[in-house]
Amino acid sequence: MRLVWMMALCAAVTSCGWVPQGRFSGQGGMRAEPASRGFGGFAEGQGGAALNAFRAENGLPPLTRSARLEEAARFHAQDMDRKGFFDHVGPDGSNPMSRVQKAGYRPCVIAENIAQGQRSLGEVMSDWAGSPGHRRTMLSQGATEYGLVRSSNDSWVMVVGRDGC
Repeated sequence: MRLVWMMALCAAVTSCGWVPQGRFSGQGGMRAEPASRGFGGFAEGQGGAALNAFRAENGLPPLTRSARLEEAARFHAQDMDRKGFFDHVGPDGSNPMSRVQKAGYRPCVIAENIAQGQRSLGEVMSDWAGSPGHRRTMLSQGATEYGLVRSSNDSWVMVVGRDGC
């Protein structure tokens, strides 16, 4: 099954190659674009396709793209780039919950993965899938939606959640 997931991921990504390893973290201005909208070599839906292929391999239903989660993820990616930090908590004290609420999302489930320096969707997804904490976020059983962005400085933010429970 892992081979099937990797093949689906490589098919979703225009090029799979070695690049220097970036940083990532998964504990619970600048231009940033949703990974699913074409920035950085992505075609529409590739981020969600890769995430949902991984979830399917693990017996879980797909997540639906959320503009509000994407907005919260974009804000955090821009903030990390602009202010030069790498953390789930911003210098202003913002955290995943406060960011999604500011975007109009009222979650009963919320989780965030961040990464920095990976230059392809395949690389960041592989790094997250290989880390227990990030893997838990990607495989959250309570989540129904996701937002995934990559900034122009290769800061990645994935937020998964369920609204209005």
